[in-house]
Amino acid sequence: MTPRRKGSGLVLVLITISALALVLGSVLNFGVTERSLNARHLARMEARHAAETAVEFGLADIMRRVRIVSAFSRDALHPESGDPLILPDDFYRMYDGTSDDVFTQVILPPTGPTIRSAPGAATTPKSSVASCPTSAGRFSIPASFPTIR
Repeated sequence: MTPRRKGSGLVLVLITISALALVLGSVLNFGVTERSLNARHLARMEARHAAETAVEFGLADIMRRVRIVSAFSRDALHPESGDPLILPDDFYRMYDGTSDDVFTQVILPPTGPTIRSAPGAATTPKSSVASCPTSAGRFSIPASFPTIR
């Protein structure tokens, strides 16, 4: 070998390994970035679903109250009234991270009879959490579930 060509194989191997390391590093960086973006997107979707669930539950509860009582006072939904408009404990359990799968559950509003104990005060049974039996997200709604038309 001539002195000028000595070590050219080593240089070629080092260049090839450096190029492979750059490509592998880029692929790993892309994977980590995608993972963090997916985690953020999932958290945003979960927050959106939680907000939609809270609004739907509130609307269903108001519709239930309107059907039971023909007229109620201006402060009937106030937190200090006898029957405030509040979310059930099941809602907080579903979205606090302890639930197995948030997207296969739905909160159903109280469907039992309203028991009047005093004028303006009502007690209702707690709502239940129903699981969706299919992956398509379909579930059966009980006949007493209030519908908004």
